[in-house]
Amino acid sequence: MTNKSILITVEWGYELHTCPLSQAEWEQICDGSQFSATEPYMYDGENFTAEWVFNKDHRGSLLVTYDDAGVGFDGALSDASISINGESINWV
Repeated sequence: MTNKSILITVEWGYELHTCPLSQAEWEQICDGSQFSATEPYMYDGENFTAEWVFNKDHRGSLLVTYDDAGVGFDGALSDASISINGESINWV
């Protein structure tokens, strides 16, 4: 099992949503490669799936969409909360 020790968290719909990443995935993102991941979540008792797309438009961009083509977050990684092994860091 891959250790998912990097957590990227953004807010939409008055809730926090988190995407766990492995060290290898995080390194891809830091290198500027486009990377996407899907994460399930619940809202009002219903299951949804969020798609997290890193570096889509440019290095440091982050787009999070969900099942019905809604956009939960469209911005920069610098606007997200980033935690590595429980320690908060800033995107630079």
